[in-house]
Amino acid sequence: MTSPTDLSVVVTVHSETCVAGPTMRAADTAIAQAEAAGLSVERMIAYDNPTAHARTYFDQSALDHWDRRDVNGGDLGPTRNAVVAEHAKGAAIAFLDADDLFSPHWLSRGMARLRAAEAEGLRPIVHPEVNWLFDGADAVYWNPDQDDPLFAPQYFYV
Repeated sequence: MTSPTDLSVVVTVHSETCVAGPTMRAADTAIAQAEAAGLSVERMIAYDNPTAHARTYFDQSALDHWDRRDVNGGDLGPTRNAVVAEHAKGAAIAFLDADDLFSPHWLSRGMARLRAAEAEGLRPIVHPEVNWLFDGADAVYWNPDQDDPLFAPQYFYV
């Protein structure tokens, strides 16, 4: 069965408030670029036991173009699984945390990589090339592909 929606973008919310402003602008910019590339995109905010301040922030009218769902998995894994199982309509899913920043090209290029891999009969997980952590300490992590000679399953423990 083919989904009529190409991509579901899910932003998980816990205790984020004003730091989420740049995240939501980045998400809207990346979604606009994906739509300009011909993709249909579903926008979803997934509340995972949010604080009252976080819920108030994300319930503002400026975000009314986003669908809001109470999931309350208590952890990213169960919350994301519940969103996919119960709510998301996209053939592909992009998960973001409410304090993430990312390239405007991330979604459109990720979907292009996904479609190219699927055309070769693969079922890939497309991920960011680099994670740059900046809260409390600066760190940059390179994410090798599973078929990269430098990849090891132990990488996930790090």
